[in-house]
Amino acid sequence: MTATASGTGGWQPQDFKTQLAPGATLKLTASASAGYGQCVYFSDSLGSVALNDGTVPGLVSAGVCMQRGGAGPNALEGGEAVQVHQGVGGHQPASTIANDGFTALDFLAVAYDAGNGVPGKLSNYAGSNRSIMGLVFGVDRDLAPYVWAGPAASLMARSLLLLNNFSLASHNIADAAANTATAERIVSNRPKVKGTVTGVSYVGSALVVGDTDYVTATISKRDGAGGGAVTIATYDSRAAGNGAATAFVPKAWTLSVVAGALNLLETDEVTIAIVKGGSGQVLTGRINITGKAI
Repeated sequence: MTATASGTGGWQPQDFKTQLAPGATLKLTASASAGYGQCVYFSDSLGSVALNDGTVPGLVSAGVCMQRGGAGPNALEGGEAVQVHQGVGGHQPASTIANDGFTALDFLAVAYDAGNGVPGKLSNYAGSNRSIMGLVFGVDRDLAPYVWAGPAASLMARSLLLLNNFSLASHNIADAAANTATAERIVSNRPKVKGTVTGVSYVGSALVVGDTDYVTATISKRDGAGGGAVTIATYDSRAAGNGAATAFVPKAWTLSVVAGALNLLETDEVTIAIVKGGSGQVLTGRINITGKAI
């Protein structure tokens, strides 16, 4: 795919601005051009900017063009410049690829460049990784997202990705034998961070479905002040439970639906207990507890 300059996307800057400077004048890379309403990216070591065709990851968003730029008489590096808006803009239709658009619930969702400055929700598509455009602040009546683009927005989006996929705890396990059980014990890899658990998974050696020889495991939390255990998630290798786990493929556990059970305070301790049925099965791998740091 080739990045193409266009000024017909419908994008408009919004009246509400960030507290940062709303824009800048930036030099274009050699022979580059960009249209009104298209997001451009810092694309080389000289600080020049260009469009992204949706297949180049890791670029820093520079802002959205306030005018058409480039394709002028001076096609050398930095010979042409463009003014960019680094605040919030809207009315630019999102990607029409399946699951790549936005809804009213997408507030503080990360926007990626699907190509030519079109915002999309997917971080990658058809084998191509995308660059971060910025952050979405809901949508208008036509479901076009309000996007904050620019260097600050790019930095905040990256930070949000880390906070929303934070390792709240992890536990390495290597059973001595198939029938080795684990009495409730503390999960030691636990940063003192307040958060909400969004997923628990096991990755490591394979586990087979079996109602005779099976594994059940429980991740719980304790308040660190003598309170009882509160179940966070469970795993059961039996057919009526979670079933088999493929080697080196993360296997999701069942999260608790009890109100407040998935919320962790800085003072909470996380524990694990494993029970084996029949001859049991060998667990060798890691249990990951991920969530949102709040």
